[in-house]
Amino acid sequence: MTGTAADVLARCATLGEISEEPDRLTRRVATPALARAGDVVAGWMEDAGMTTRRDAVGNVVGRHGAGERPFVLGSHLDTVPNAGTFDGPLGIVAAIAVVERLAAGGPQPSCPVEVVAFADEEGTRFGTSYLGSAAYIGALDLAWLDQVDADGITLRDAIRASRGDPDVALETSPPELLG
Repeated sequence: MTGTAADVLARCATLGEISEEPDRLTRRVATPALARAGDVVAGWMEDAGMTTRRDAVGNVVGRHGAGERPFVLGSHLDTVPNAGTFDGPLGIVAAIAVVERLAAGGPQPSCPVEVVAFADEEGTRFGTSYLGSAAYIGALDLAWLDQVDADGITLRDAIRASRGDPDVALETSPPELLG
């Protein structure tokens, strides 16, 4: 891929096929559907030359370039029930396209670029809007981990079941970002 508008639309369509429900787009935090979507996004980030990692709550983070204070781009990978294809993923795949252009010899920024696919913005499953960004900046609220979903599962247990670590998330220090 070369970071074109057609590439961005094709990637949004690919993510639009990854859902918890067969006939509508739904991806909630700490679910297999969100993990699958995160794997796809991480692959695109790696193909663009980024180093990738998943943090303790499931955010997917890709980094291009070296340095301390990144310029951060991205959006959320979770959805509301019966979501639109572009709400959230468009910001992620457009940011990956920017990095593809940089990696292809475009003008280089004076700082690293981080692309973040946040695991939970919508708060659909646990009522924890902006959980992903709160964890990313080291501001996760301890009380959120005791929130219970409709099936009686706590956020703490859901994060553990999806290979995350809520205890590490609580210890995360905020990154020094460009401001």
